[in-house]
Amino acid sequence: MSKLLFKSNWFPFWVLTVTGCLLSAWLRYENNWDLANYHYYNAWAFLNGRLNYDIVPASVNTFFNPLSELPFYFLIEYFNDYPAVVYGVQGIWFGLLLFVFYKICLLFFDCETWAGRLGIAAAILAGASGYALWFQIGSTTNEVPLALTVLAVFYLLLRELEKTQQRLFLFFSSS
Repeated sequence: MSKLLFKSNWFPFWVLTVTGCLLSAWLRYENNWDLANYHYYNAWAFLNGRLNYDIVPASVNTFFNPLSELPFYFLIEYFNDYPAVVYGVQGIWFGLLLFVFYKICLLFFDCETWAGRLGIAAAILAGASGYALWFQIGSTTNEVPLALTVLAVFYLLLRELEKTQQRLFLFFSSS
């Protein structure tokens, strides 16, 4: 049974995503100056045509791309009275990051053996407990979504490099 759970994509996906949501709703780390200063404002200014009208209200941070702030802005607009929902949805990024890390672990550990499964679990626990990552769970700093993007691309690269030696040779010879 445990072999099937480790080989399946859906079970780890949902477990890790729900874990991210629950951790974020429980920890509630979002209480920083950046949120008050520009994370919410940049999305509001973008949607209300104030980007080139207000004169640098958030200092240099006014010029950050507001698109990454839109999901949080809409969460606050529609679920402001339910902070656990806002934190939970913001925690999805962390859960997705754990899932991509899990997929990378599958490339290096054999999920057919107990030692491999324990190695995967230990690697995920070690990867998820980093001090810098831990305090980003559910926050608006947008570091976890960026880390998710970088790790997803790294996973795709590793998966491609694993397929054949010829591709590995072509990859290094073309650069």
